[in-house]
Amino acid sequence: MKINEELMEGIKSAQGSMKAIQCELGSLPLRRVQLLKAYTEQQAQAHAVTDAIREEYGDGVVDLETYEFTPNKEKT
Repeated sequence: MKINEELMEGIKSAQGSMKAIQCELGSLPLRRVQLLKAYTEQQAQAHAVTDAIREEYGDGVVDLETYEFTPNKEKT
């Protein structure tokens, strides 16, 4: 006895989705490494910009909304 075609297509579809999910899960460790590298690169870029701001304006705080720089108060 043959199983009806609609049921067979349903199981084939589910198995295909499961296989695709397994492939995605297998690539997660590599993707994690790539994301960590990209994060580290952006972090280094942010530090470089912060250093450039500090060199030009001194120590202080930048408001990222208004671009206003507020220098730190000098301790006496």
